[in-house]
Amino acid sequence: MLTSCYRHFFTLILVLVAPTLYAQTNWDQIYQQNDEISRRIDEQNRQQNEANENYRRQQEEEARQQEQNQSQPENIQYEAPRTQPGWTQSYGAVVMTDAHSDAWAAVNFTSQFLADESALRACREMTAQDDKAECKVAMDVSNGAIALSRAGDGSLRTDWGANSAEAMEKNAAGCQQANIDCVPIRVYESLAWWGSAFPSNFMAVTSPKNDAKLLNKYAVAVWANGNDMWSKSAWVSSGSTSFIDTEASAMALCKKDTGTDCVRASWVSNGHLVIGQDDNGALRASVAATLERARERIQQRCETDNRTCTLIDSFDARQVRSARVELPRPWIGISFDAVTEVLASQIGLPSPRGALITEITSGGPAAAAGLQVGDVILSFAGNPVSQSLDLAPIIARAKIGVAIELDIIHFGKPSVLNVTPRLFAN
Repeated sequence: MLTSCYRHFFTLILVLVAPTLYAQTNWDQIYQQNDEISRRIDEQNRQQNEANENYRRQQEEEARQQEQNQSQPENIQYEAPRTQPGWTQSYGAVVMTDAHSDAWAAVNFTSQFLADESALRACREMTAQDDKAECKVAMDVSNGAIALSRAGDGSLRTDWGANSAEAMEKNAAGCQQANIDCVPIRVYESLAWWGSAFPSNFMAVTSPKNDAKLLNKYAVAVWANGNDMWSKSAWVSSGSTSFIDTEASAMALCKKDTGTDCVRASWVSNGHLVIGQDDNGALRASVAATLERARERIQQRCETDNRTCTLIDSFDARQVRSARVELPRPWIGISFDAVTEVLASQIGLPSPRGALITEITSGGPAAAAGLQVGDVILSFAGNPVSQSLDLAPIIARAKIGVAIELDIIHFGKPSVLNVTPRLFAN
């Protein structure tokens, strides 16, 4: 009886409190939010399923298109052949030094990683003594061929194709587009094989550097850093199989003669290096696979700059030789200094200009022309001499053996003399 009374009592309390709890919790709003979230999730799932179905259809269409293209090989250009069931994918790689002067090829590996690492390891081992050499992957291939050629400047170029013919064709086209001469070296093939393993004799790394027929020999030209037209010369070393040793030899010659820092001017591997001078008195350097091509290039570059070039010397990278190439300099046999304000006033010049002759070489062109110490050169071959520093580069541009007209102040009076520059000799 007592239990029944308690039950009715608690039921009465629940009836009285329930509206308050309901008002505070608002279950209808929560149910509505849950329904909205469920609808959004269902919509997202529907959209995702639709996207997956579209992707599947696209993949099927691409696969169908590829199968159709396989039946029409004439529509495929430079595409590696697809492996057939039972065939094993084959990978290859070519690694070059940062200067693209040497290359190492690894072909017929079961993964691209193994091919890259094999060629990189060979490169690093062969260049371990060269602190400046940095090995980099130049080309990867899967079920195809890699063609390698040497450009006229000694650098290596590589391209790949589905087979040897395509790889060589692309390599030649790239050289032609870059307007450089290239000599084909060889083609490396990394082709698919039947079964799970490749023949062991194809798992090899080869390098043009190890081929006696392709042994690199270098020619390097350097000149002094910041020197002017009067002292500018080139020092060239050739015939060594080490680029570093060749450059060091040329640098040593330059530093011995000048006692200053020297910089590399040009270099070539298994080719020709030509030194010339333009009509502004500056040295020019050009390289190519053949001597004729190197000469043509230096002339073409001078013509582009509206200059006329005279060839001085040439070097074959495969011949042992070290030499200093003298810049053919016009010489008239004088020393000179600046004109001071006092001197300008004494000889009647409104302001200091020209170059004061301070010394004349006996038997030289200036002495033969009648110039004397104390004369002031105001113009040389029609070029005004505003200050003494102007005279040296003007003389450097003069033609050897051709008479030049000089406007001078001679014994305090304006005068005109002709002097014929000679070839300077140490």
